[in-house]
Amino acid sequence: MPHNVDVTRRLARKIEESLGAERGRLRALLQENRLWPHAEWARYYRDHPLTVILTRSLIWEYETDEGTWTAGLPHPAGCLTLDGRTLDIAATTRVRLWHPARATPARTTTVRTFLTEHHIHQPYDQTAEAI
Repeated sequence: MPHNVDVTRRLARKIEESLGAERGRLRALLQENRLWPHAEWARYYRDHPLTVILTRSLIWEYETDEGTWTAGLPHPAGCLTLDGRTLDIAATTRVRLWHPARATPARTTTVRTFLTEHHIHQPYDQTAEAI
């Protein structure tokens, strides 16, 4: 039995280390302004068994029309917008990590309010990040 406890502890440490590395990688994405087609993004972020733990509490932007970006949380149906709507997202829709430098102060306040009202605890304070 002690062997099983040790194995479980080692596994828990590896998971914590992996989550820490993923947290750092996701935070670094703020500096990259990277874009993905939704299908690819979903595979590596929303649907990934480990990364989803962090991804689901970050605000992402979805290009719903050419040049029109809608901010929200990942949702199995697509995107939960800041005003509470659920948007279906096409596989080709581009996705990027939301960044406060691209937002007005009012929009950043809206994001903060949304996160607070929905009791979302982010892996880092996305609204405080600066380029």
